[in-house]
Amino acid sequence: MKRLSCPERAPAGIALYQIDFDLERPLAADDWVCLSIDEQVRASHFHRYQDRVRFGVMRATLRRLLGQRLSCTPQEVHLELNQFGKPCLAGGQGAVFHPRFNLTHTGAIGLLALSEGQEVGIDIEYCDTVFTPAELAGVVKQVLSQSELQQVGGNLAQDQFFTRWVGKEAALKALGVGIGEHLQTLSVWPASGGAYAVSHDHPTWPVVCAHRLDSPPGYAAALAWLPPEVSN
Repeated sequence: MKRLSCPERAPAGIALYQIDFDLERPLAADDWVCLSIDEQVRASHFHRYQDRVRFGVMRATLRRLLGQRLSCTPQEVHLELNQFGKPCLAGGQGAVFHPRFNLTHTGAIGLLALSEGQEVGIDIEYCDTVFTPAELAGVVKQVLSQSELQQVGGNLAQDQFFTRWVGKEAALKALGVGIGEHLQTLSVWPASGGAYAVSHDHPTWPVVCAHRLDSPPGYAAALAWLPPEVSN
């Protein structure tokens, strides 16, 4: 695990970590014992051990980091899922210091965002898929909002698509809502310096900020966050 630099415009108190998976080996025993019984059951249901490694290492790393901040063991960290499947601390734990977090993984890399003040979302995609022009056009129509489609005019290079995809998914994860049903209701506009302009039409949703992250070749990644006053 290594600590990454946050974008300059990101609020203080957000820590980013990158985890490089060893997909040639099964999940290590010291990671396995950090998991809850439910997580161990879930991990055991993955058919491919590479998927067990990704899931188990990310959850074990999350539990260690949260345990350090909550002054407890990784096993004593109580996690639950919101109605859309976003992990969060169980109610009552960390009442004084209640960190927010989000995690993502693909290929051989995982990213974890841990915040002291605001809700965060993070996404990374392995851009190995090669779309035909027709396939890319179909995916673009499924993911982009009407405003985005009008801007790009249906013409979007594959790397530009992944740049928008990670920004959009990170923003929706920061909001803590379902991704599939809201992809077309939120728009992201890549701006200068790696920032995104984010807009939506939901009156009950707060402002969302997002920024592209430096990532290894072949990957695209983004971080998003809500204003602290919204998260508290």
